[in-house]
Amino acid sequence: MDPTLSVELRDHGRPAARPFDELLRQLAGFEAAPSLCASIYLPVRWRDEQQRERVRLFVKEEARQVRVRLGDGEADDRLRRDLTRAEELVEERVRQSIDPSDRGLALFLSSPHGLELALRLGEPPTARLHVGRALLLAPLFALAARRTLVAAIDHHAARIGVATASRFDHLEAPESGIELPQRTSASARHAVGWRFAGHIGSWLSDAASRIVDLLRETRAERLVLVARPSIAEAVEECLPQRERALVLRVEHSDPTAADDGAIAELARAACAEATRAAVDGLLDEVGSIERGASGQGRVAVGAAAVVRAANEGRLRALVLSARFSAVGWRCSACGAVGEGGSASCVACGIPVAANDLGEALVRRAILSGARIDVLDRLTRLDVAGGVAATLRF
Repeated sequence: MDPTLSVELRDHGRPAARPFDELLRQLAGFEAAPSLCASIYLPVRWRDEQQRERVRLFVKEEARQVRVRLGDGEADDRLRRDLTRAEELVEERVRQSIDPSDRGLALFLSSPHGLELALRLGEPPTARLHVGRALLLAPLFALAARRTLVAAIDHHAARIGVATASRFDHLEAPESGIELPQRTSASARHAVGWRFAGHIGSWLSDAASRIVDLLRETRAERLVLVARPSIAEAVEECLPQRERALVLRVEHSDPTAADDGAIAELARAACAEATRAAVDGLLDEVGSIERGASGQGRVAVGAAAVVRAANEGRLRALVLSARFSAVGWRCSACGAVGEGGSASCVACGIPVAANDLGEALVRRAILSGARIDVLDRLTRLDVAGGVAATLRF
């Protein structure tokens, strides 16, 4: 449960070091009741003056509308102070152009609880300002992709790095030292290939060993091989079985010459197709079970089935469409979640307030250690209820 996000945490303006999983669990368990808290997501490009002005105006207008909706009361006064502080934080960043490489910013504020966290994000979120009893966390996973290692490799060189939704970050660029002579004759090229076959095989074996090391160092969950088919096949044969299972192949005639943007796009497209196939497989599994055919039964599709599995502690991975919207609730005492509006928790009887069901499921999944995928692209899941899960048992 470690989304691929370039994140830097600042706690009350000071840099803070904290494992991301630990931070997510802290945020998921946070309850502001009886006060309110604010969650703000902003796309930023600090080099762009128009973007800086759009960010400033968005926060001011959204904060104004929230203030208009608020009634009288101490909790509302505290939230007003949080909104004012949010405007100050954004103004500081707009004025100082903090780290022009930033692409997103998330702010979490609750002055009654001493909460003021700023996350600098490597990917741009959809602009949101949310006020409620709990923090809004699903947008973090909408930005995330499975941690993906990309190896663009040929007989003479490789470029290995981590791909995000929009860029390719280099880790290493080893070279083989092999330069094949340029021949016009196909038969001559074939003869040269045989002469260098041993050197190329040794180079690809060494490259595969380094790829395995980097897979483990980065904890990548996918490996995209950008290469000609023969090269990809040779590298894949050198990988252990566990790492081989992570491979997605992308055919390219000259992979080491592709620019970073092209590599990032190739990796993004390959991962999107793999995700679509995984969702199709999950839904096909449910169909097999419903038809009485063979199936393990470790899947749940639709809000009712996923809620039931979440409350039974069975979630292995939660898959949520970014367009999923339903009313639900989460109990702050026992952690149970439920569909629809309810005055009290059906498990322990504690009063509960209406909440977004998707957000309630995300928080439950975080606290139970389940993997979370929020799918921005349209898939079959959107017409099958918008939410699904794979289960532990």
